[in-house]
Amino acid sequence: MRNKLSNYHIYLLVILITAFLIRLINIGSPLLEFFPPRQTQTAEITRNIYVNGWPDFWTPKVRYFTNGAPIPYVLEFPFYNGIVATAYHLFGPNVIWGRIVSLIFFLSSTLIFYRLAIVTIPAIPTILAILFFTFSPLHILVSRSFQPEELALFLLLFAVYKKSWPIFSLAALTKLPIALFAPVLIYQQLQQQTSSVIPALRRNLYPVIVKLLVSLLPASIWYFRAGQLTIHPAISRNFELSNWFQPRLWFQPHWYFSLFQIEQVLVLTTLGLLFFWLGFLLKLSEKKIDLWFVWLASGLLYLSIFNYHAMTHEYYHLFLLPPLSVFIGLGLSKILKITKGFSKNIRTLSIAGILLLFLLGLIQPAIKKIITAPESPEESEEINVERYRLILTSPTPNF
Repeated sequence: MRNKLSNYHIYLLVILITAFLIRLINIGSPLLEFFPPRQTQTAEITRNIYVNGWPDFWTPKVRYFTNGAPIPYVLEFPFYNGIVATAYHLFGPNVIWGRIVSLIFFLSSTLIFYRLAIVTIPAIPTILAILFFTFSPLHILVSRSFQPEELALFLLLFAVYKKSWPIFSLAALTKLPIALFAPVLIYQQLQQQTSSVIPALRRNLYPVIVKLLVSLLPASIWYFRAGQLTIHPAISRNFELSNWFQPRLWFQPHWYFSLFQIEQVLVLTTLGLLFFWLGFLLKLSEKKIDLWFVWLASGLLYLSIFNYHAMTHEYYHLFLLPPLSVFIGLGLSKILKITKGFSKNIRTLSIAGILLLFLLGLIQPAIKKIITAPESPEESEEINVERYRLILTSPTPNF
């Protein structure tokens, strides 16, 4: 048994190394391959924290709306920005450190996800789940981007793994929508106490509510303050409810089509979608993986509440990757089991062919975006040239 686990650890290591190397392709390129407005916003805030110090940490600012004059643009707590700004001080200012910090948290997220998955599903489906988790096109792009989403995913996974409300509080502070994944942590804590979660919830309802409210208090204070500070007409809309939640979208087919398109093209790919449904339908009665059903249900609630951003900002789908990966791992392992009746050579070729086709289908969309990305803001249709140049200006010449 120990030798088998060692083999799986080797598989995990090979996957991690391969995934890391793929993410190093054009790692020093401009921040233009994926959602440049988001990346440049984070880089601009980080640059100002590096230059101006703590005043800009507690009140993040940007200059691209006002021809170089700084104005408060307070959204997420700048935990990620502070880490990258620290790297600037240690190693010199260069936007590549934003990418590297994201990569570090990607590796950490993968290890935590592995530890969570291995106690709920068998080892082979876990390794297959890791394959999707690391090579999903969306994850390849986000995990090498200058933005805080990978840190937020790590904190969410770590909070669930450690069953920790303080870590969950930090995750919600980093990305407020993570608050909607609280049922996952509640389930983890109650499931640890008893196998009957619903009766346990009834007995512990008051303490659970108190823990949840206390964990969300820092985020509530931060985002209330943010709304008071972010008042420039160009960005005040960020704190209007319609910027996040538009109930009318529930009744518009194009919203469902947009979500499906993001999932089918950038998150799952066609094969991933097939394997997901296979794994999901086969394991509906499997009690041991209730955690992932709860996570998936929380994800659907999250997409419904933050429905406008879920439709317009692809990276908001990142937090659905853990349950999607588990069900894809289970579905793919079922396909591979079918090959057991084949001869050894045919089975080897079949497994290799299925995995190769799956991986190429995952990797190709992300690699295409990376290698065909504009080499300068002048060539990009997604970002204003002057806005981009502000992250490159003195006194940060090495940008």
